Amino acid sequence: MFELFLEKLRIGLEKPLPGFKAHKSMIPDNREYKLTDENYTKSAVNIILYPNNGLENFILTKRSSKMSHHSGQISLPGGKKDAVDKDLWETAKRETLEETNIVIKDENYLGKLSPLLIPVSKFNVQPFISVIDKKPDTPARTNEVEKFFFVNISDFFSVDNFSKKTFFFNGKSFITPCYKLEGEIVWGATAMILAEFSQIILEFA
Repeated sequence: MFELFLEKLRIGLEKPLPGFKAHKSMIPDNREYKLTDENYTKSAVNIILYPNNGLENFILTKRSSKMSHHSGQISLPGGKKDAVDKDLWETAKRETLEETNIVIKDENYLGKLSPLLIPVSKFNVQPFISVIDKKPDTPARTNEVEKFFFVNISDFFSVDNFSKKTFFFNGKSFITPCYKLEGEIVWGATAMILAEFSQIILEFA
């Protein structure tokens, strides 16, 4: 089943990507949506797929509370492009290794999603999708990651797992759509990226 899933996903990724059509379903109601900005820092994240008992899974992390951007939030492995990176795929591979100890090679590449700009931190994020052959052995934590989550795709993207949460910031409240995850919530840029991933899956399912 996992191989069939991957083959259909490859086909879906070759078609025009939904981009904003998918992102808008998870945008916090206080956030602007920008398509381009040359002043934003180039960065990359990685959706790492793997089979578990024949089912499709991926990895999320909880960022360390010591991180300068998006600390304590649930995220995909990734970070900003360094001078040593020849392109953003190299960024995704390097950051994945640094954050998770998972080695991603060129043969693990499956495709990429639409870039997403994050106004609050001024990052221009390119999401990639990679595939490994089994559930990885990750450390309990790393310098950048407090916790790892091994997520079943069907459960995570089920209707029952969608929610909304109210936050308070600078004396004002805002509501954000989110996904639930083991007592945590996945929201903001990570939720928007995963919403596009989910829509591609739904279109070929």
